[in-house]
Parts: sequence; structure tokens; C-alpha cells
Amino acid sequence: MPGLFALNMQGVQGAIYQMINHGLSTGALFLLVGMIYERRHTRMIDAFGGLWQTLPVFSVVVFGGDVSRLSACPA
Repeated sequence: MPGLFALNMQGVQGAIYQMINHGLSTGALFLLVGMIYERRHTRMIDAFGGLWQTLPVFSVVVFGGDVSRLSACPA
């Protein structure tokens, strides 16, 4: 089993891409949570029943991203 855990260039590059993607997505999620908190001034999940009225652009971006991803799927 000497080659089982060998590091190669492809594995190192994949790990670097994964760390970069994790950092960007985590930062984006904290940014979105901070934006929602600034608008609603609460962390109680029960108070987030209707974000559409409070954050219309945010809702369109999030929902629009989901719709565009789903529309790209083959039928």
C-alpha cells in the first residue's frame, strides 16, 4: 500500500480549489445572513415567514438562481 495516500499535483490542485470554493461560499452565506439580520433585526426563525415583502431583490436573486438551475436540466 505505498501509493494509497500519495500526493500528486492533481490532488493538491483539487484541494486548493476546494478550499477556495469553501471560503467563497461561506463568506457569501455570512453576507446574506447579515443582510437579512439588518433588515429584520431578529434571529428568530419564526419571524421570517414572508421575506418577499422585506427583501424583494434578495428573494428574486435566490429564487431566480434556483429557477435558472432547474431550467437548465434536460427534460
